[in-house]
Amino acid sequence: MLRVISIVAACQALALSPAARAENLSGEWSYQALNAEDTNFKVEHQGAEVTFYRQLHPEFEGKRYLLEHIYRGKLSGKKIQGKMFVREEGMREFEFLRPFEGTIKSDERMVMDEMPLKRITPAAPAPADAVDETGSSTRYAKVVVKRPQEKTAAATPGAAAPAPPAQAAPDSIPKLIPVANQVQTESGRAADAAMLAGDTAYARKDYPEALKQYEEALRQNPQKVEALYKIGLCNGVLGDRMTRAGKIEGAADHLKRAVEVWQRAVRLDPYNTGAKENIRRAESKLQKLEYR
Repeated sequence: MLRVISIVAACQALALSPAARAENLSGEWSYQALNAEDTNFKVEHQGAEVTFYRQLHPEFEGKRYLLEHIYRGKLSGKKIQGKMFVREEGMREFEFLRPFEGTIKSDERMVMDEMPLKRITPAAPAPADAVDETGSSTRYAKVVVKRPQEKTAAATPGAAAPAPPAQAAPDSIPKLIPVANQVQTESGRAADAAMLAGDTAYARKDYPEALKQYEEALRQNPQKVEALYKIGLCNGVLGDRMTRAGKIEGAADHLKRAVEVWQRAVRLDPYNTGAKENIRRAESKLQKLEYR
């Protein structure tokens, strides 16, 4: 009798365990950002793998452009951890940009990469006689991502150009073209080697050497967007060091470079508040240097 009770209790505990609960996150989710036209995510959830995809139409220097984001993560209990990839117009493959984290709040709400998301539509069930080519028992409805309204002919001169035409989200996110670090070229391998050397130097706080390696990675592969953030970080640290040493001109050069690369990063990651805050702080430090 005690053995039966123990087994029942163990099964109940497993059923209540957050790690054992597997919500189906697949479907369409929305993020109510300031730019409400770029709110939709398509989500695919298969086992512990969760993939988010969205298109954005941000504005840069008065012109709108098409930007695509993929977040690929692992679900453990209520937590998601993974990598964010980006592709801008003119980029052939998705490039790794930075890591991200998320938290599942309920079947209808989550916080992903500091963005509160709300479920709009659940995953569409598969027809009874359908053949599932993705290896999952679920098929997904095609989602048309929202885009800004077209500008009228009467738009004022100098106004932002209309967004590129809306595109349908892919039927199966994992079948998008491979991310760039899965398609290795000679320059790609050289860029990856430089990034690894930069990370090693950064870990031992050898920021000049880390900066040298990250700049080399970007030279080898100008689309190595991951290097942008790290070049900015190194320049920010070195700028602060030179400021404390009284080397004002050198400090200003590093801070200007930090602002430059972070601005390029924000073009690829327009809702990243951390990068924007880094730019604000660097520009504030530059202003203070002008009065020294």
